[in-house]
Amino acid sequence: EAPAERAPEASAAASAAASDGARTIEAPMLGTFYRAEAPGATPFVDVGTEVDPGTVVCLIEVMKMMNSIEAGVEGTIVEICAENAQLVEHGDALFRVEPAA
Repeated sequence: EAPAERAPEASAAASAAASDGARTIEAPMLGTFYRAEAPGATPFVDVGTEVDPGTVVCLIEVMKMMNSIEAGVEGTIVEICAENAQLVEHGDALFRVEPAA
């Protein structure tokens, strides 16, 4: 039941992202989302951080392997959608980015 309930929320979030012009950085895999390299370290990005496609925005841990996730878009982070140390699934929104003009 939970996945069925979650799907409409995900669709609504994707629609909102599309309507306001912001691009969503999605989780490319299932794993644990981390905003920084280590507990207590400065996060890779925050709201207001300017990123380019190669900027590492977070890590996703899968079976003790840390995977660097790049922005894939040029712009400014406008929202952090996932909580640190939270399990994320493929396609979950991690960040929203206002594309560069």
